Amino acid sequence: MFFTILGRLTVEHDGKDVTPTAPKVRQVLAFLLARRNQIVGFSELVDELWPDGPPRSAMTTVQTYIYKLRKDVLDLSGTAQLTTESGGYLLTVPDDAVDEHRFETLRREGRRAHDRGDLEAAFDLLTRALAFWRGPALLGVRTGDLLAAHVARLQEDRLAAHSLRVEVAMQLGRHEELTRELRGLVADYPFHERLHAHLMTALDRCGRRYEALQVYRRFRDRLVEELGLEPSAEIQQLQRALLSRENEVRRMPARPPVPTGARRPDGGDAVRPMARPALQGAGGPPGAGIPRAAGTSSSVRPLAPAVARRGPDRRPGPDQRPAPLTVDLPAGPDRFVGRLDVLRRLGQSLAPAPRTATGPARVALVCGMAGIGKTAVALRAARAAAGDYPDGHLFADLRGSTTRPRPAAEVLAAFLRALDVPEHAVPADPDGRARLFAELAASRRLLVVLDDAESVAQVAPLLPGAGAAVVSSRSALPDGTWQEVARLDALDTVEGVELLAALTGEDRVWPQLDEATRIVQACGGLPLALAAVGAKLSSAQSLPLGMMAALLASDTDALDHLDHEGFDVRASLDLSYFRLDGCDRSALRLLSLLPSREFTRTTAAGLLGSVPGSAEELLDRLADRHLLCVRDDELSRTRRYRLHPLLRVYLRERLRVEFLSPGAAWDGDGEALESTG
Repeated sequence: MFFTILGRLTVEHDGKDVTPTAPKVRQVLAFLLARRNQIVGFSELVDELWPDGPPRSAMTTVQTYIYKLRKDVLDLSGTAQLTTESGGYLLTVPDDAVDEHRFETLRREGRRAHDRGDLEAAFDLLTRALAFWRGPALLGVRTGDLLAAHVARLQEDRLAAHSLRVEVAMQLGRHEELTRELRGLVADYPFHERLHAHLMTALDRCGRRYEALQVYRRFRDRLVEELGLEPSAEIQQLQRALLSRENEVRRMPARPPVPTGARRPDGGDAVRPMARPALQGAGGPPGAGIPRAAGTSSSVRPLAPAVARRGPDRRPGPDQRPAPLTVDLPAGPDRFVGRLDVLRRLGQSLAPAPRTATGPARVALVCGMAGIGKTAVALRAARAAAGDYPDGHLFADLRGSTTRPRPAAEVLAAFLRALDVPEHAVPADPDGRARLFAELAASRRLLVVLDDAESVAQVAPLLPGAGAAVVSSRSALPDGTWQEVARLDALDTVEGVELLAALTGEDRVWPQLDEATRIVQACGGLPLALAAVGAKLSSAQSLPLGMMAALLASDTDALDHLDHEGFDVRASLDLSYFRLDGCDRSALRLLSLLPSREFTRTTAAGLLGSVPGSAEELLDRLADRHLLCVRDDELSRTRRYRLHPLLRVYLRERLRVEFLSPGAAWDGDGEALESTG
């Protein structure tokens, strides 16, 4: 019997595929194989199978899975045995019966051959090792936290083997045969600088200098646009050598230093890669599902312990820098499109001031309506700038859009604990906490992300004096504090279709471009709404995009179809709506009845029964809360207002719920018809 996990999980016995078909049984087998010849605790299996909490029948269910695994798979073999031990299970498998072991053995032998200078043997051994890979590890198996960590390690070992094999082939002069393989590798690892450098060198030595320069240009564009970073000095030097032809093109050193602020996508000796956020604002509560450090508030997330613990009496002197904190930011969602201009401007505003400069923190504000993607953009900008602030990164959800915003004093206490202030040394009064945080932040380059802020007063005590901050809010928060104010608009149709394709599958969306376009337009380009649609389409593979578009076209129940797997447009709009006073809520409901998508203050005044000046004051107040979109018409020299289409649907729904009788009919165009009850 032979087990393969480097690709799709399979079990082969006497030439027959006996892999279990039930998803949970496959997951149990994968977990036991990853921990083969070790006792796996029952609680570990339960945590892996049900990360959100086990059912009451967990013990019986696990025993059923074990029974089926023994009966249908393992009893066929005389070599693999699954035994019940005290508190868990033990899968005994010969190492040679698992492809992972064979790969690791050949990889280590290849490394040793390289180290002793036997390049031909190293190339052969590494080629044989990589031949065991048939796709991503454990393809088709659902992975919990423990199994996902094992898969990540395997993928890192695969990349290390690829990198070493390419280095050996370069030293052997096999440039021509490497170019195709390297093109595939740089596509799989788009931020791996060393692989790009090897491809440039190989192409140049094959007489294809122009193609080598194209590789550099594409790599730099991607690095700047997506991470806000420039390539390292080494690969820039290689590009200049190709351009000038004054010097022979030299190979990159074996382990090039990582430039300040860069992240090593291969997980090597430097810093681990930045996760890629991007369901823009569509991931439910910011940082949901991210474990928090002990002793911190549920919404303040320093995600790793400090490198060195520092007592309260060991404050740095005026010429000393404190030991850096290794804390990190939530990764954010993993799909992201557009916003390049916004991210560029945010990156410029967060660029650190010279070390000799003094003054307030560099602060950028990201604002926009509910579900527009503020959190995702703020986190993406912060992660791009994180390398410039090495002394620590802090995140806090201020809950400004809820009925109970988080007091600044509560966040300050959590920040102080994250900066190694013992619990007994945290001042009890808000002013004392603010003074101590200001004192500690003054000697550090900290980066702070303050999500969902309510007001400037809530934010002000949390700004790091010598660092930078990114603040997100549903309100405009007018103040002179901000270096940059990024007001997010809805995604345009092209970006919306790209996001939908990323969430649902390109081979499902692009062939039905017209239907996908209708969905994006019905969602008004709102990322949260597209996330809900993407989740629903992913869970219902047989649901046609055309039918989804038709469901969203309804003016009465469209929001019912935008609530799936935690992505709930109605609930998000509820938070903005119910924080308004009764007068503003009433005005919004009436504005949703206007037949035109755009209107002026004069039109609004006629509907609301007020003078244009008072109407304009009301409209601007709603616009500051991003409940109205505003544009200035230069031709007519008038200001024009517009409701987002989903907000319009929501407000008409509120009108029906709050004011129409159960028997009243609704014609979908804003007119209450004669009661039918």
